[in-house]
Amino acid sequence: MVVLLSEFLLESESDGFRDVFEEAAEFFRAQPGYVRHQLVRALHDPLTQVSVSYWENDEAVRSMTARPEFQDVIAKLGGAARHIGDTSTTVLSVKHSTRTPPHAR
Repeated sequence: MVVLLSEFLLESESDGFRDVFEEAAEFFRAQPGYVRHQLVRALHDPLTQVSVSYWENDEAVRSMTARPEFQDVIAKLGGAARHIGDTSTTVLSVKHSTRTPPHAR
């Protein structure tokens, strides 16, 4: 499994980024190898948000990013919020994962 991270800085909490993100998430969900997707925000700064998507493998990510529609999705996200950092996206490999047992929640 691989994780795709993209960090964004919003202009305001009501700038429409969540709607644009949901459109992007629809595109991701339709791709082979997609597992799940989350949008999380920094506790210290709610305008800093990170897209976290999980994929079966690196090939699924490469295949998705090679699709022509991917550039449209990224352009819309970039228009709704500014990417943060030297690279807008990082792909990570999951080395270990744990889950909280249902009774411990």
